[in-house]
Amino acid sequence: MGVDHTTPGRVRARDRASGPGAGAILRQVRVARGLTQAELGALCGYSASQISRLESGRQPLTDVDVLRRFAGVLGIPPHLFGLAPDRYATGSPHYFELGGQGFMVGAEVSQGGGESSVRRRDLLIGMSGAVALSAIPWQPASAAGPSEPADLLVSRLAELLLRDRMPTADPVPLARLQAALSAVKDDFQACRYSSLAAQLPRLVIAAASTADHVDGDDRLAVQEALAETYNVVAHACVKFDAGGIDWISAERAMAAARASGSVLAEAESTRTLSMLARRAGHHTQALTRAVTFADRLHVEGATPAPEALSVRGILLTNAGYTAAKAGDRTTARDLFAEAGAIARQLGRDRNDRWTAFGPTNVTLFQISAASALGDFGTAIDLAASVPTGSIRLPERQARYWVDVARAYCRWDKPAECYRALLTAERLAPEEVRARPVVRGLVRSLLSSPGQRSMPELRELAGRVRVEP
Repeated sequence: MGVDHTTPGRVRARDRASGPGAGAILRQVRVARGLTQAELGALCGYSASQISRLESGRQPLTDVDVLRRFAGVLGIPPHLFGLAPDRYATGSPHYFELGGQGFMVGAEVSQGGGESSVRRRDLLIGMSGAVALSAIPWQPASAAGPSEPADLLVSRLAELLLRDRMPTADPVPLARLQAALSAVKDDFQACRYSSLAAQLPRLVIAAASTADHVDGDDRLAVQEALAETYNVVAHACVKFDAGGIDWISAERAMAAARASGSVLAEAESTRTLSMLARRAGHHTQALTRAVTFADRLHVEGATPAPEALSVRGILLTNAGYTAAKAGDRTTARDLFAEAGAIARQLGRDRNDRWTAFGPTNVTLFQISAASALGDFGTAIDLAASVPTGSIRLPERQARYWVDVARAYCRWDKPAECYRALLTAERLAPEEVRARPVVRGLVRSLLSSPGQRSMPELRELAGRVRVEP
């Protein structure tokens, strides 16, 4: 008998996920994410007919690379396809758990017990946030739309927020709304923009409709969830330079935050508005807004909760970066020192209220600030001080490597810039391929005389949609 050279990962994929099982899971998640077969195919590089064959089992779904591609695009844990677990670090042991919330929907693929039913149950628990919104009867006016995940996300958000009247839906129970919000924030921090494009517009509709109808004890909590939802929208729009709707969503976030009575929700919305003011060049106003609210969160002699510390710390960190953008080195240094003291008080990197705040995040902002001040060597030295394994969130990992690439580019070290961009793309491909700043860096590299040390530069340019 010959030797089977198949890798262990491929054995598991072939033995456990072959046939209709993997296809049925693929179809279930695609439908819950609100994607057509054509849309999923465009995101993965397949035709709608190929997706149909894979879902029906007419074409075996066994290749590890194909399974991982589907898992990444749809935002599901690879072990549901029979692959080795992928510790997609987002600050929790398993990135697909939603605070214990689980809601059963649909029929079981298999009514029997054993491993397949356990995997199916894991899927249903993990999909709770998406399933809670899958019944929201909204589809964009143009079903086709862009094929790139980030472009699709921005297109759908713009179409929704620029309407004369927000679409309505039945109110969603608070627990399901919060589970869906948790899933959307996890998608954002994991750079799963195809999933975000399917779920975030529906979450906006669900949260707004629920806020219009809910009474009693849940009213304030729903308003807080609505504020957090609009903050996610604003941050997504900022990331992809979707001007206009970022301010709309930020103002709506602040209105909902104030209606909720939550000081932390108002602080988060203040952070969003301060960020937008900085991007518009209003540095003094942005700095004053952030620092004033951070001071409001400080109570002398009190022992604040980690959430309050994290929100105050991220406000001061953003303020430090704003000061650097304004060219004020002294203020930037003082604000980063204050934020660093709060990070040490926390004791470790955390992700309270999805701030990703902690000692590492303070350093990441200092890298950005050093580049803003023109201190590119300092930016690289700071980057070298960060153990890259300590950056657990893909969105933060991508920020780190893109900032490193930007510093190398401005320091006239194109080969190092190129390698940093490749690392960023490997860690968060949907993020890197959609960021305008990355396109600018690639254009700069294409005009560099040292392209022999960048053998795949033209391929990278194609992936980020830059013409050579």
